[in-house]
Amino acid sequence: MKRIEGWQCVPGEEFDIELALREALDNAVVHGNQEDPERKVHIRCRCQPGNEISIVVTDQGKGFDLEKVVGNGSHRPPVPNVGAASR
Repeated sequence: MKRIEGWQCVPGEEFDIELALREALDNAVVHGNQEDPERKVHIRCRCQPGNEISIVVTDQGKGFDLEKVVGNGSHRPPVPNVGAASR
C-alpha cells in the first residue's frame, strides 16, 4: 500500500483500495489455497498516476465456474478477472 500511495494512482481512494485488496488476499488464502502454507498468492499491480489502478490477486486454488456461482439464466456480462479489484 505504501507504493500505491507513493505512486498517487487514485489519490484519496487509498482506504477503499486497501480494503478491497485485503478482502481479495483473504479470499485467496482461505478459499483459494485452503489455508495451505505451501501454496502461494501472487499480486500484480498496474498504476496510471492520477486516475487508474489495477490489482490482480491470483492463488493456486482449483478455481470455480462463474455460471454456477452467479446462477443459471443470469444476464450479467462475463468477468474477465474473477477476484480482481480494479479502480
